[in-house]
Amino acid sequence: MVLKTRLYKMRLVNRQRTLFNDYSYSDHWHLFAKAMDDDVSKHRTLKFVHPKDKGKEYIRHYYSMPVNGHALLALGQYKNEMDFTYVWIVLHPIYFKEPYLVLGKNSRSVRNPDLLADMVASAFNWVLRDNGVELVMESWDPKEKRDLWYKDFSESYANEALHIEDSNHEIFGYEDALELVKDARHPKAKNVKKNDDIRVYFRPDNKEVLLRFLHQAVEGQKVAKDIARPFRLLYDLNLTDHIPYKAVVKELPEVNGLMTERRYNNWTNKFSTSYDGDPIYEKLKESLNI
Repeated sequence: MVLKTRLYKMRLVNRQRTLFNDYSYSDHWHLFAKAMDDDVSKHRTLKFVHPKDKGKEYIRHYYSMPVNGHALLALGQYKNEMDFTYVWIVLHPIYFKEPYLVLGKNSRSVRNPDLLADMVASAFNWVLRDNGVELVMESWDPKEKRDLWYKDFSESYANEALHIEDSNHEIFGYEDALELVKDARHPKAKNVKKNDDIRVYFRPDNKEVLLRFLHQAVEGQKVAKDIARPFRLLYDLNLTDHIPYKAVVKELPEVNGLMTERRYNNWTNKFSTSYDGDPIYEKLKESLNI
């Protein structure tokens, strides 16, 4: 993955100082993980505010389902489709010794990555301070291991996901960044339900061709990954927006008992699953007559 990135060590410190007036480190990272889960479930929503402009609040968007404090977020104002920054959070790394955060492409609305790191720390500290701890960011360059971070995120995320109960997955999911752009432009439309007409999510050209392709590709499939594969392909190729599950089952009701919404969202999420090296995926791509 080629991205301009900045890395930061995440340190949790006790707010009560030692006898020598120093801070001591805490290992109570479960408090951080809980703050993230509460944010996603809207039990206690975090606010991401520009450190130097308190009137400028940013939208946080979870691209991946948080698992024990591991997550991929997008943080920005979404005035356009590129107005955000990717934020990877790794709480239990495999290839590194300490928790860390990675900032991807810098949003134009905050050019200084240190301010973005401070924004993340401040958002979580609003909750963490009630528990006597505080998150501190420290700029970090692991040098020869620098390129390992994405592999580390992927593998540690998958490792933590193994320990999450299946029922817990269902309260999360992920959103399409495009929907956040629309929300930012039209705030009153935030609570409008997603359209269940599958054609709404197709690009203007070749709608009937794409619909016919989906019907043919899904016909006879019994496994969630195989059913989701053609939807993921069209999404990867930018021929459709992300199609919500309810639009899929309305158009193809036969898949309703074969694939849950969680499974569908997982297999169509570009950031949590990959079809790289999948020969069926490649054959489907070749069969697209567009």
